Amino acid sequence: MQLEVADRGIVYLADRELEGYAAETPAQSIGIIAVEQGYATLRITHQWGPANFTVAISDRAPEADLTGYEDIVEIGYQSMSGHLEMTGFCYDEHIAFPLPPLPAGPGEYRIRYHVKGMDTEGTEDATDDHYLQIWPSPPRDPVVVQTTTQTLHYFLAPEKHEGNSGTTRRNDHGRPAMRSALQREWRLRRNPGTDWSDVRERLVRLTADPGADAVFGSACHRWTLQPPLGAGDLAQIEAQLRTELPGEYQSFLQQAGAGGAGPAYGLFPVRRVNGRWQWEGDGANLTDLGTLNQPFPHVEAFNPADALPAPPDEEDFDSSEAFTAAEDAYWEQYNTIVYDHRHSIGLLYLCHLGCALREALVISGPARGQMWGDDTAGGAGFQPLVDDAGNPLGFARWYRRWLDAAEDQASHEAH
Repeated sequence: MQLEVADRGIVYLADRELEGYAAETPAQSIGIIAVEQGYATLRITHQWGPANFTVAISDRAPEADLTGYEDIVEIGYQSMSGHLEMTGFCYDEHIAFPLPPLPAGPGEYRIRYHVKGMDTEGTEDATDDHYLQIWPSPPRDPVVVQTTTQTLHYFLAPEKHEGNSGTTRRNDHGRPAMRSALQREWRLRRNPGTDWSDVRERLVRLTADPGADAVFGSACHRWTLQPPLGAGDLAQIEAQLRTELPGEYQSFLQQAGAGGAGPAYGLFPVRRVNGRWQWEGDGANLTDLGTLNQPFPHVEAFNPADALPAPPDEEDFDSSEAFTAAEDAYWEQYNTIVYDHRHSIGLLYLCHLGCALREALVISGPARGQMWGDDTAGGAGFQPLVDDAGNPLGFARWYRRWLDAAEDQASHEAH
């Protein structure tokens, strides 16, 4: 098998079923291979170009090829589907190579990764030889079977070699944040539900449509999107937030744009300011970036004001002064309870509808990936946004429903 690698000296082995892994499933790594929730990221002998792989899938533990390869490591791997595929890192079209079905179907497996030539990149003796063995096995700790090259020695304990000019190594392109970003990029390309390739063209058409000016909020965003984010940008954002953004929003940021044209007055853009990433817009400051990794606990609509008694009634007071004092105390209590920032922990505010009504994406918690409305300014509290059938809207359907409706309105206005 020959995998095309555009950069970064990385290939992937991935399960066809990317969901179902427990959130607390620990990531593991052993020098030149790392496993995290269905993905194995493998370092190869060179930065870019074709990478030759041999893969042997067995129903029992095979013998390691100790004489044919210099570096050999083993690591556990869980498959949710029993079907794996491989691909090289790429910037454009991703080509996946399916592997034969795993012999025991879904379950726990062991991967033994053999490499020859980790120290030879750029020399006349450059070698491109990688060999994977995969078989059913209970979970066990990663182990080094054999280590020969300086490159593997480095990746097994990089902290011991930093600053040591006598150590030969390649650049560390497998940092966890970058690895996660590259894995997401592959995940997004595999999932047609997160394809945003049509959005910019549709917005351009709306720019030229005379009826589009009648669409609410269009005078603010003018049908324009910010440039998309790169994988490195997204990795930095998620490292700062200490959590991963939901997949539909991730793909939008990387494929469509970092904000701009969107529902109502537009989608809050995310920008890097003084070395820190932040969202900007009327109400974007309602997002507590420091607690986005904490769960928003709700799955049903709730109104913080429901915990309050009824407002004071002037007829219950002997004087207007006493009523005013009671009313002032009530509204102070109301503001303290209703606008408590703890109600919106785990929410990323993305849109302002006007009149202090806003919509947000659930980043953490049981409703992760859903869009919610914050109508506390109107006294209605928080509620999930739903379609006509009452089904919760994720980011993709939320955005596309707006775009579809905008095109319909513009068309009718023009005629």
